[in-house]
Amino acid sequence: MIYLKSLVIAFSFISCLVGAGLATGKEVALFLGNANVLSIVLCGLAIGLFSYPFILLAIVSKGNTIPTLFPKNETAGSLIIRFINFVFLSAMLGGAEVLFKEIWGLTGGAFCMAILTLISMELGKNFIKLLTSLSMPLILVSLIILFSKNASKPTGQFNVVYPLLYAGMNSANAGLFAGSLIKDIQKKNAPIISSIIFIVTTAILLIVRSLIVGYEDASIPLYYVSIDTNTSVFSAIIIFISVLTSCISSLSLCSREGSFNPYVICAIALLVSFFGFD
Repeated sequence: MIYLKSLVIAFSFISCLVGAGLATGKEVALFLGNANVLSIVLCGLAIGLFSYPFILLAIVSKGNTIPTLFPKNETAGSLIIRFINFVFLSAMLGGAEVLFKEIWGLTGGAFCMAILTLISMELGKNFIKLLTSLSMPLILVSLIILFSKNASKPTGQFNVVYPLLYAGMNSANAGLFAGSLIKDIQKKNAPIISSIIFIVTTAILLIVRSLIVGYEDASIPLYYVSIDTNTSVFSAIIIFISVLTSCISSLSLCSREGSFNPYVICAIALLVSFFGFD
């Protein structure tokens, strides 16, 4: 049972990490587009290592990560985290608008994603844990199907800076989100959770990097790969779920639970998203 709980927390972390940038292949193209396999493994390892202190802190504090992280000035620390996640939420909603237009030729993608995010928040933490737990296997299966249709060996140079930059970009945020869902987890399970994060994230990065070879300059590399291989439905599933779980994690971290606050923040984020994903 404890291993199942560890898996749920690890998948919650990864679901926050895997946003529109990774799911579309664009972030991988930008940060790891000229990276070889060893650099990609280094990136996954760094993400696993970066996750450990946040997971451990959440276990020790029983999910009260932010007050423990900022003991002297919780208010300032909380405001910083909320602002960062508000920016992430606005970006994800803007990304949803672009993706809906690109994939289905529809407008209103940001509004639909905002509604789904708010519904998920209303259903509570248990539903969010269930959603993030189920979304990762679905994303992995869809990626494997795409991989079976079109994959090339990643070639390039060994690089340390870009993999570490990519690893650090969202790891803290993902750690805070996963930490907020922790309950009845012991300290000895922190290395297990971080190891799962390392293995699964590395697998996702390697698969996405293999898929987008030759498509690095496309606006949505993974989607255009799927068009050329007649597997666009699987790409759409990956992108849609990834954006939704990222929106949920961002809104969770920039709003107060049990108040009208999430609706106000989501409405403002919708307005900001009109500036565009770029």
